[in-house]
Amino acid sequence: MRDNTPIVPTERNDLHLTEDLIDEAIRTIDDVRVNDSQKPFYMYLGLGACHAPHQVPQPWIARYRGAFDDGWDVWRERTHASQLASGIVPEGTVLSARPEWVPAWASLDGTQRKVAARMMEVFAAFLSHADHHVGRLVDHLRKTGELDRTLVIVVSDNGASAEGGPTGTYNGAFLYNGMAHDDEETAARLDHLGGPDSFANYPWGWAFAGNTPFRRWKRETHEGGISDPLIVRPPASRAPADRGAVRDQYVHAVDVAATVLEVCGVAMPPVLNGIDQVPLAGQSFAPSFTDATAPGRITQYYEQFGSRAIYHDGWKAVAYHPMFRYLPTDDPFQPFEADVWELFHTDLDPSETNDLAAAQPQRLAEMQELWWAEAERHGALPLHGFRGPIGARLPPATRAELRPFAIAVPESNAPNIKRADHRIEVELTVPDGGGHGVLVAQGGRFGGYSLYLHDGVPVYMSNYFGKEFRYARAESPLVAGRHEVRVEASLLDPVVGAFDVRLLVDEVVVATVRLPATVPLRFSLAGEGLCCGYDDATPVSPEYDAPNRCTARIHRAVVDAEGATPPGVSDEVRRAHLSQ
Repeated sequence: MRDNTPIVPTERNDLHLTEDLIDEAIRTIDDVRVNDSQKPFYMYLGLGACHAPHQVPQPWIARYRGAFDDGWDVWRERTHASQLASGIVPEGTVLSARPEWVPAWASLDGTQRKVAARMMEVFAAFLSHADHHVGRLVDHLRKTGELDRTLVIVVSDNGASAEGGPTGTYNGAFLYNGMAHDDEETAARLDHLGGPDSFANYPWGWAFAGNTPFRRWKRETHEGGISDPLIVRPPASRAPADRGAVRDQYVHAVDVAATVLEVCGVAMPPVLNGIDQVPLAGQSFAPSFTDATAPGRITQYYEQFGSRAIYHDGWKAVAYHPMFRYLPTDDPFQPFEADVWELFHTDLDPSETNDLAAAQPQRLAEMQELWWAEAERHGALPLHGFRGPIGARLPPATRAELRPFAIAVPESNAPNIKRADHRIEVELTVPDGGGHGVLVAQGGRFGGYSLYLHDGVPVYMSNYFGKEFRYARAESPLVAGRHEVRVEASLLDPVVGAFDVRLLVDEVVVATVRLPATVPLRFSLAGEGLCCGYDDATPVSPEYDAPNRCTARIHRAVVDAEGATPPGVSDEVRRAHLSQ
């Protein structure tokens, strides 16, 4: 039988994924050149840096020890001064004020500062590690003679992320499940931050600093959410005389494809493989390579979780729609009509510090009308906002019958057993000499459950946020032959997710365990799904390493919550989650 088990990262890959991706990119380029040294190639290289989890080898973190001890307020001021001196932002750009929900660095106690500084050290190390290995790729292109005929475009996907919340976290699953932050436990795990045992993300004070000099951050449409660095190295045939200079044309992500096609001398086909193509929305910014005065984009609309913005000819109108409860007055469920529009002359005020909405109502009204027209033209309607925790929008499945070694079922499509009576049944044949490995697992190192054979002994294990591990373990291993292993979980408390769990082998109870609490909303943030015959990505149980393939033959595996009626996620619970 062909092995269909998905490729699973090891602990090394957790920290060295960027390095491995660059190695693979270099090998791919070399393969192309071996077959045809003149053949052109296109490579899209999407790195995990610097998205959470922030994970990087410790020596890189050590390089930044103490670099951020002065805190985010001082760091913003220094960065702003450097941006002005280098011309990255126009002369006269004002540093936006720190909003009241972002604490002043001086207001943090000593432990909080130490933790927050380390989290930024990890982030900076993550970025430097990625930069180093991208540099290896550029060096390889130079050594092979490819660089001067290659267009290199480096761009990030959004503003810095505030998903670490006000405190940051060593385990992002805490935030996504509305759990309270634990300062003392985070401080105790300080030396593990950035390693494979952490799912680290920094506090939103650093996210705000990372967007200097702009307002707000990712998921929103003020400049802190949509303004990104763009670095372009044109091929020698399009190289400017002022290589290394800053260009200030207004450019959008949709313009990248149009630029690549123009530089390569390729037209976008109206029909591809018999399918009519949607015309490109972007326009090439290649003329700006050699002409600093070349025109940029005139108009561009934005929409993200109900926040909206429109840029037009040096002006920008923007409406913030709450997604989280930063202030008591923020309401993620408010109607869109209640959102307040602001107006900025971004040619003169790129950091959006001077709202001209009251002074120029006619211009604001025209910009709003333009937003509606552009949003409709590009298919952004109807509007929708954020309506609750990730994974709570669609009704979950109640039953799944699994096949061994098939690709993992995504958590949003798997039976939701978190607040419901449920059972897990596995029919298997144990070979002579015994069997071992995962029967059924869902989640990973930072939360989930696993039913597996450990040295032949059936074990059910519940992982509560990587903090508490509870086991129902049989006393003896399964003998060779056919068996049924079953887990029966009875819900005791739907608020905390307390369960009584029985582990049965061939209809006989062989172990029990009480779970005082279970993960409430989402096991994994890293796409770790419901698996049969192996455990994908990180291991749920510390007793084994992933994938821990099962050596017994699994005939049938079922996860069933069909007979239960899980309590719904009410607006009150959602609001409590969003207020974190």
